[in-house]
Amino acid sequence: MADDIFQAVIRDHAAIRALMTAVDECKHDNHRRSPAFIALGKALIAHAKAEERSLYDSMLGESPSHDESEHIAEHDAIVDLIKVLGGKGEAPTDWAGTFQQLQTLVNRHLDEEENELFPVGQLMLSSEQKARLGALYRQAKADEDSKDRSDLLVL
Repeated sequence: MADDIFQAVIRDHAAIRALMTAVDECKHDNHRRSPAFIALGKALIAHAKAEERSLYDSMLGESPSHDESEHIAEHDAIVDLIKVLGGKGEAPTDWAGTFQQLQTLVNRHLDEEENELFPVGQLMLSSEQKARLGALYRQAKADEDSKDRSDLLVL
């Protein structure tokens, strides 16, 4: 049986955390950092867009205790930092410090989703909805993964 929406997203969260660790380990080595950061940037953008098209669209306005628009705004802030770190914005004077800001934002965002939003979603959605959204998420993620991100990442 395929993953439901929450299983699929949590699996991607683990992959994103691993990519952030890889970038963190080489953040002072430009030759190694560039491909590692591009992989992270692509993964973060694809994940955010797929999550918005599946999970957030289904929950927006339905949760009595959470405002999913805040999570979408955090996705936008993450993309803005990716643009800066990826060479599409004004180059940061302290790349490692700016990356730390991204890491902090992403980790907080993922933790909030997993510990606050997902438990509410688990209660709101039926098993069938979770399975359908899981399939929608996987398709949206595959679509996003196939996109060229050179408009955002030029390292």
